[in-house]
Amino acid sequence: LRADALLLQETKIARSKANFVAGSWPGSSAWACGPTSAGGTAIWLPPSSNLSRSDIPHTEAEEGRILLQPVQHNGEKIALVSIYAPNGRQEQRTFFSALHDFLSPIATTFDNVILCGDFNSLANPALDKVGGNQESGTFVPELQALLE
Repeated sequence: LRADALLLQETKIARSKANFVAGSWPGSSAWACGPTSAGGTAIWLPPSSNLSRSDIPHTEAEEGRILLQPVQHNGEKIALVSIYAPNGRQEQRTFFSALHDFLSPIATTFDNVILCGDFNSLANPALDKVGGNQESGTFVPELQALLE
């Protein structure tokens, strides 16, 4: 298996430990750490990656729940965005609204945006969920609007 990028969620790592891990891994990585040991995202570009880090520094938002790493490939500017959405319905509404605001200017700055992560949401609970509360994890309107 050869990957050009790995986008990680729920890293649950403090900034001091993220810096240590980043220095231990080959290639380059960017880390977004939450205010506690919960949450967090990371983007790792292995040495064999066809992507190269842009001169633009990475950006963190929403207490480590959003991480943007600008990269380039064959002259194209690409925004790699890793997210880790909260579980609570009201927190999701706030998060996806903030994500929309975060992504809006990016769409005009980059040739392509790749959005990956843990959305903590289901498009169709009847198809995507077994057991538990069938109402939890359903799409909030703010996520649906983001996808349109």
